Amino acid sequence: MLRQAEKNLLLLWQAYLYQAFHKLGWEIKPGDTFTMKDAISQLGLPAEKEELLDFSLTVLSKDGLLRQDPASQTWYVIANPVTPESVLNLWRMLLDQFPGLFL
Repeated sequence: MLRQAEKNLLLLWQAYLYQAFHKLGWEIKPGDTFTMKDAISQLGLPAEKEELLDFSLTVLSKDGLLRQDPASQTWYVIANPVTPESVLNLWRMLLDQFPGLFL
């Protein structure tokens, strides 16, 4: 049961990352490619945030949403996470199934 909560929290986190990218003006969609330099430029982030962005992209790659080619340092967008509309549904489901996690 805890594994399901972890999976749903990861989905929620991924959706929030995509929403943050969107709010910063970066629309990524399946088929897109980018480098870390491209992402930092597109998001308007200072260079010191590269480590945080790299961690965030790694999180998105865990479920196959992104893939990185280590040789070229190019990221490939494979799929989109849950839609922003379903974020509220994920929260409701997590609260219903695991109310103790949010006390």
